Amino acid sequence: MMLYKGQVEQEKVQAHRRALGERMEVLKRAGLDKEARRLLNEYNQLVTRDKELDGIIEEQRRRCSRALLVCFVVADLATLAADQFGDVCKEVNCGMNSADNEFVRLMKFNADTSAKRWNELVQIFDKGVRSEIIGTFYADFSEAITDKLLPLLNEEVQNVMDTKQGRKWL
Repeated sequence: MMLYKGQVEQEKVQAHRRALGERMEVLKRAGLDKEARRLLNEYNQLVTRDKELDGIIEEQRRRCSRALLVCFVVADLATLAADQFGDVCKEVNCGMNSADNEFVRLMKFNADTSAKRWNELVQIFDKGVRSEIIGTFYADFSEAITDKLLPLLNEEVQNVMDTKQGRKWL
């Protein structure tokens, strides 16, 4: 399981808050309301700190999730781009098998290997958070994003190719 910055402190704060709450309850039962009220300020500070740490931890979870999702999208894009390149090479090489083209073969191999490694990382991630569906969520979500990004990427590449400099290079 991933341990985010602040989780250890939060566990300590929560344990201290619970102990303090129990102590206040014992004092109230014993009729020592004045002493219990003296502890109330410290208790409220612990509640506030716990909420602050919740926010910090949640932000870190979001950042990690965002970064992980970007990784999946990049892996998906690399795989799709290599497939697309292979298809185009096959088309323009008069039906020659794209696997015969060393560059295409290496591109596809690297993309497929990358995707396979990401899938292995998903499984490790799933085990770490003890959830089997979260990796599927990331994979499905990245696929949906990739479906939107690939046409934009192709359009942007075409725009660059249509410039004077792009025609000169390509």
